Amino acid sequence: MDGVRIDFNDGETVSSLEWAGYIGSVPLILDCRTRRASIGGLDVSQYLTQRGFPVLQPGQSITASLQAAGSGWATITVHDTYI
Repeated sequence: MDGVRIDFNDGETVSSLEWAGYIGSVPLILDCRTRRASIGGLDVSQYLTQRGFPVLQPGQSITASLQAAGSGWATITVHDTYI
């Protein structure tokens, strides 16, 4: 399996983000605000096969589980958004 799947669980809802493509030395960025995937600044959202982008409410927690055939890691960063 090329690509990666990240399963999210907030205790009530389970969602998945899946990207089906090769990931090399340049990181894949999955942006929940824009609902896009990018590698090296290029939009590669066409390879998203599941688009379960999580939405966190203030004070809410969520768990993430990385599923991939290869080796590597995921860094998950959460930022506040003000409107």
